[in-house]
Amino acid sequence: AATQGYPFIGTFAAYYGTNKYADQFIQAAFDKVDTSLSNGNAEFSKFTQFGTNKFIEVATLTMSSWMHIIIKMQDAVEVCKFLPDGQKKVSEVPIWDDAVA
Repeated sequence: AATQGYPFIGTFAAYYGTNKYADQFIQAAFDKVDTSLSNGNAEFSKFTQFGTNKFIEVATLTMSSWMHIIIKMQDAVEVCKFLPDGQKKVSEVPIWDDAVA
């Protein structure tokens, strides 16, 4: 599974019933159709154009980009756990930089 090793993201995937929940929400908003996830569905067919545009804007940031940042941070933690102390600073810094960039 794409969320294996990422428990925080796995929680969201379990709730929505898929690890592609952000994509499904955003695509449904673009298409102005309702979502059919396990939980937390949206009826985009009832949204105004302003509401749809605002949802796409906010969801892209909070559902897609934010999860990418969380993955990068979890990767940095995992690298830090398994490397000897002398190698930690060199290896995880680029991962943290990528997460916050």
